[in-house]
Amino acid sequence: MIDTQQFDSESLRQLQRLAEDNNADAQYQLGMLLANGTVIELDHEKAFAWFLKASEQGVARASSAIAWLYSMGYGVAHDEKKAGEWFMKAAEQGDPGDQFTVAGMYRWGRFGVETDTEKMLYWYQQAASQGQSHAQHSLGRLYSAGKLVPQDKQQAYCWYSLAILSGHENAKTSLKSLSETMTSEEIKSAQHKMHELLDYAHR
Repeated sequence: MIDTQQFDSESLRQLQRLAEDNNADAQYQLGMLLANGTVIELDHEKAFAWFLKASEQGVARASSAIAWLYSMGYGVAHDEKKAGEWFMKAAEQGDPGDQFTVAGMYRWGRFGVETDTEKMLYWYQQAASQGQSHAQHSLGRLYSAGKLVPQDKQQAYCWYSLAILSGHENAKTSLKSLSETMTSEEIKSAQHKMHELLDYAHR
């Protein structure tokens, strides 16, 4: 794949040729250039068309971009329900950021779906298993609070710890606050579970 950071006329022509030759990555990149409008003329309708071609070839980022266009009403009519459908497609194609978004959809009842705790947990877990730090931190908060799901401080401890490893900026504070409510035995047990999870993940 060409380096589109060069952005000279030849690289843009090459990108166009690759996109027209059905190269999915090039189609997505060309869509992004058209959607941003910083290198070539802004055109959300053409961006949508290229994103659609890339999405049909399994590029999750393209599906996510289509969801964004529908949510903003850029190049297409504003449609929250269709935005939700495209966020879902991107999540099903494996993008952890969109899996986190879909979890939020089911948590708050947004983008045309009803609240559903079971589906919320499923998508948070899908995202978290790929190292999505916000999903890991959200699971920690859910199990710590015990409102939408039964309280499980050891589960919360594990998810906060994973969020720290993934670089979440608030996870250390969250873990500290949780630890102050746990006994030394509970913390020891949670740390043991944490080590088991890490060992399993590295097999």
